[in-house]
Amino acid sequence: MSNLWIVAGNILQRMLKKPGNFIIHLILPVATSIFIFLIFSSSSSSLIQMAVVDHDQSATSVALLASIENMGKFNLVYVDEEDAAAHMIADNSVSFAYIIPENFEATILNQEEPSIEVQSVGQNEGTAWIGSISDFQIKNVIDMAMASNYDQATYQSLLQKLDQGDLNLVSESVSDESYAKEVVSQSMGMYLMLLMISVTSVSFKVIEERQNGTFARIGMAPVYSKIYTLANILVSMLIVMVQIMMVLFGLKIANMNFYMPQINLFVILFVFALATISLGLMLAAFTKVKEGAGALISLVLTPTCMIAGCFWPFEYMPSYLQKIGYLTPQRWTLDAISKMQITQDFQSILPNLAVVLGFALLFFLIAAYQFENQDKKMG
Repeated sequence: MSNLWIVAGNILQRMLKKPGNFIIHLILPVATSIFIFLIFSSSSSSLIQMAVVDHDQSATSVALLASIENMGKFNLVYVDEEDAAAHMIADNSVSFAYIIPENFEATILNQEEPSIEVQSVGQNEGTAWIGSISDFQIKNVIDMAMASNYDQATYQSLLQKLDQGDLNLVSESVSDESYAKEVVSQSMGMYLMLLMISVTSVSFKVIEERQNGTFARIGMAPVYSKIYTLANILVSMLIVMVQIMMVLFGLKIANMNFYMPQINLFVILFVFALATISLGLMLAAFTKVKEGAGALISLVLTPTCMIAGCFWPFEYMPSYLQKIGYLTPQRWTLDAISKMQITQDFQSILPNLAVVLGFALLFFLIAAYQFENQDKKMG
C-alpha cells in the first residue's frame, strides 16, 4: 500500500511540475467550465422573440397580447401577414409565430372555444411555454365574458376598466424557476461532456507509459503494473476533485444558482467523474497508441452525450432513444441533478448514484481484465 502512495505522489509531481501541464489539467478546464455556465445563465435571462399576427384586432386580442407581454418573458414583434412571420422563423429572428384568427372576440362572445395557432420549426422552450400561458389567459377572458353574460358592451367595458386599472386586483408575484432550472440542466449537460474530455486524459497517460515501456520495466521491479495503474487513477481522482471544487467556487462567486446545495452537486459530479475515469481506463486498455485512444474516446463520448440529453432537452427525444439514453452514466447523472432541483432530498438520488457507481465498477473490471490479458501475453 505504501508503494501505491509513493507512486501516486511521483506521478502527480511529474504532471504538475511543468506549467503547461498545470494549465491543461486545472486552469483551462476550470475556466472553460465557468465560461459555459455563465453563457447559458445569461441566455436564460434574455427575452424570447415572438412574431404576432393579429387578424382580429379586437379589444380581446389586444388585452390578451398585452397580458403576455407584461409577463416579461417574451418580446412581441408585430407583423401583418403569416408569410412575413414564416420568413422570420426561417431566418431565426423569432422563435415562433403567434397567430390570432379573425372573429376571435366574436367566438368567445358566442360561447364557443377560440383557437390560436402557434407556428415554429420544431419544439423549443418558447412554444412549450406559450401553449400553457395562452390557454390560461384565454380562460381569463372567457370568464370575463361569462361574467358579463356575453354582452359585448359590458364585456368590453370590463376589458377597458381592467386596462385602466379601475378594477381592483390583488396580485402576488411567484417566481417561475422552471425555465431557469432547465437552463441549469442543459448547462450541466455541456459541463459533463467537458468533464469527460478532461478526465479521460488518464487513458492517454497510461497509453504513453505503455508506449515508453514503463509497464514492462515495472513488471520486473517491486512496483507492479496494477499498482501503477491504480496510482494513475488516484491522481486523476485528486485532480478532478480540485477541478470540480474550483468550478463550484467560481460559480458561487458569480452568484450562479443551481437550486440545490453545492455539496450535493459536488457529490453527484464526483461520482460521475469516477465513472468517467474508469471509462477512460477501459478505452486505454483496448488501444495501443494515443492517436487511437483519441479517436475511440471521440467515437464513444459524443454519441453517448447526445442520447443522454447533454445537448438538448431529453424530453424532446423519441421514446426509444430515451430508453437507450439510460444505458449511459450521463443520463443517470443529469436525472439526479433534476431530482435534486425538485425534491432537495439527497436520499432520492441514491439509486442514481448507485447506478453511476455500477458503471464505474463495470468499466474498471473490464479494464483490469484486459490489462491482465496483455500482461500474460507479454509474459
